[in-house]
Amino acid sequence: MNRVAEAGSRIRDFVNDNDLYTRCFAANHDQWHLLCVAMDTLGDTALALQDFEARGFGSEVAGKYLRLYGTLQAVALQQTAIETLYRIFRNDPPPSRPEPWETIREARHLTVAHPLDKRGELSEGKLRVMLSRPTISAETYTLLVFPEKTNPMRVEKIQLGMLYSLYKEEAIALLAIIEDAQRQKCWLTTG
Repeated sequence: MNRVAEAGSRIRDFVNDNDLYTRCFAANHDQWHLLCVAMDTLGDTALALQDFEARGFGSEVAGKYLRLYGTLQAVALQQTAIETLYRIFRNDPPPSRPEPWETIREARHLTVAHPLDKRGELSEGKLRVMLSRPTISAETYTLLVFPEKTNPMRVEKIQLGMLYSLYKEEAIALLAIIEDAQRQKCWLTTG
């Protein structure tokens, strides 16, 4: 996550050192605010995820839940910030999300965002998702998924450590594209 944080700092430095507000965003306050929030969100989530990397989830059950939920939410927020920066500096939508990027996002949806009523396949209906308490670790955890319309429960083992590592590599690659777009585009002469 240090490399993500460093890239975020370079992106911010470019914006500030080249006075992009005056040169490019003064006429569009909303776009400026979007850029500022995206840069802040990238930096804030990098700090949170650096803490996760340094401390893991701890040993207390309540703390494990809070840190798992927070880690997954920080990843999702960071993804949105990176996609926003991509759109701003490349002036086009980011490429389709790579598989690990999408997989860790889906794990977040199941675990944190919609455990009571996640939409499943049409044949399944809504999903009821239970996090198995004894399985929570920084490397893996297990979800018990109960589809509304079909009976058999399924077990999904989330390989969080692996997904997180792959996500970071994808994030770093997208941030490099953003930095390149900053250098390639004529930001200093547009307005």
